[in-house]
Amino acid sequence: MIRVLSVSDELEVTDNGGGQHKMTIGNLRNAIGDEGTIEVSAYYGDPTSEEGRQSFPGDFMAGRSDDPENSDQVDAADADILLESVVFTDIAITKGDQQIETFNGEWLRVEMRLPDDLQSRYSPDDYIEWWSFDEEKGILVQEHAFPEEHPEREKSIQADGFSHALIFEDDNGVCYARAYARHLRGR
Repeated sequence: MIRVLSVSDELEVTDNGGGQHKMTIGNLRNAIGDEGTIEVSAYYGDPTSEEGRQSFPGDFMAGRSDDPENSDQVDAADADILLESVVFTDIAITKGDQQIETFNGEWLRVEMRLPDDLQSRYSPDDYIEWWSFDEEKGILVQEHAFPEEHPEREKSIQADGFSHALIFEDDNGVCYARAYARHLRGR
């Protein structure tokens, strides 16, 4: 899906028919800036479908740093974890001819609807690991799902030392995962 819009605070992404709400990308104004227009390309990935599995980046192998504050120290040799993905996205944002890869000291809020086949496995206040694909290294790397100053950060820290994405429920009882991205594409 590609949308061109004036920078606002939030973008809702629906399926191709414009019906089912799939994802919200929020905190855009703070992360990117107020002026100009942006182009957003957002792909919602459902790993329970064949199409989703085929579009998943890499081979589901991932690496985790022993030091959560230096997750970028992981390399391909550390990719010894086979992931079971719950939901994934690929977001690209351009402003004019500039590809936005990092944000103005802010984190982009990402909320993704859990696939129908996985709705019953999770409950509000559950947490799932947050991984990003490092295009240069060709592996998934675990990262914090919440910025340091976010009130959810402390309670979302799990045994591995990383803050995990929060599962929450909307008014219709549908589960979503909420996390924050500090960069797009690569590291």
